[in-house]
Amino acid sequence: MIVPERCEVQGEMRAWLSLPYYRAVAKIAFHFVLAHFPFTGLEQQVDGIKRFIFTGRDHERFVQNMDEPFVEELRIQTCSQEIGATC
Repeated sequence: MIVPERCEVQGEMRAWLSLPYYRAVAKIAFHFVLAHFPFTGLEQQVDGIKRFIFTGRDHERFVQNMDEPFVEELRIQTCSQEIGATC
């Protein structure tokens, strides 16, 4: 497919996200909290998220799949976006 210069193509990506992916994101977020907030990581309140990161158990508490974008700007489609390309 030849795409002309200065052409913007709109698209949509759908992907299946695995439990190890969610655990990795949770670990990154947990380390962010430890780095920027006054927590040591040894508090009883964080045992649940640590257990999820280590084992993947109780993922229903921490992971919620959505069928539509959760970012408001991605929910609203303009006429040109529905067509799929604007040049």
